[in-house]
Amino acid sequence: MRIVVISDTHGLHRKLEVPNGDLLIHAGDFTLQSKPPSIVSDFTAWLGSLPHRHKVVIPGNHEFILEEPRNRGAITNATLLVDSGVEVEGIRIWGSPVTPLYGGAFGRSNHADRKRHWAQIPDDLDILITHGPPFAILDHGGSAERREGWGCGAFENDPRRTAVDFRQALEGDYSGAFSEVVFAITDWSPERRILGPFRDVFAA
Repeated sequence: MRIVVISDTHGLHRKLEVPNGDLLIHAGDFTLQSKPPSIVSDFTAWLGSLPHRHKVVIPGNHEFILEEPRNRGAITNATLLVDSGVEVEGIRIWGSPVTPLYGGAFGRSNHADRKRHWAQIPDDLDILITHGPPFAILDHGGSAERREGWGCGAFENDPRRTAVDFRQALEGDYSGAFSEVVFAITDWSPERRILGPFRDVFAA
């Protein structure tokens, strides 16, 4: 099975060239502060236009509109996971939108609350989808709070450091784990400030 993972598209989903695959995962923040109101319906329509047999989505810290359970039915062309799971062709998947971001959608700033929350995750999973990276894994930052939420683009992460971290992980602990890795990177800057470092690091 070929799995394609994207995240933090912030309303720019129609500008993406999404690689083909069997399973598409969107790991949250497909809106920008849940505005405009039509963005969720446009996003789910866009999902329906993609060829992937299976699509799984979790909300991110921008999806305030999906904190209300009655609004979650708006995602009709994918399986929406909010602290829940699904099995796709024998692959067990669990998704959670919770992050440590105070004031963000699904945010839990209290460490003890998050620890109790993560204890709900089943042990027998193949894929765990969260909106933020796990502590101390590709999450370099200054304070504990920032490290846990480092994956959010609002922190203006250094693209070169991110690319180096990914390459080191793929050549280290995850060497040989994947037959192919494709990065879908949104970069509208004329100088290719984000895409350029990834190209340089992985071309070396």
